[in-house]
Amino acid sequence: MKSFPVGLEQLLNFEDVNASVIELVIQDSCNIEITPTNSRKLLGNMNDLIYLYQSLITAEGGLANCDMTSIIMNINRTPQRVLDWENSITVTKALLKCAT
Repeated sequence: MKSFPVGLEQLLNFEDVNASVIELVIQDSCNIEITPTNSRKLLGNMNDLIYLYQSLITAEGGLANCDMTSIIMNINRTPQRVLDWENSITVTKALLKCAT
């Protein structure tokens, strides 16, 4: 779980999020818990994302050859029905603006 804040900080830096906002998010990430869900909708969405990652990584020749940063940024820009056809980075940036 210690690698999550590092990866999150890196992603938010790639997305040009303000450094002070990133610091607040990283501090708050210490409160994240992984818990099970009974939501079929959430599980379906997560399975779709896993399939997208697997497909893009495979298409680029596997983990040793792919540009993981590019894949992550691409998927974060994929419209999602559960987000009313917005993409996750747009929604995240909007939430971060509301939280600051």
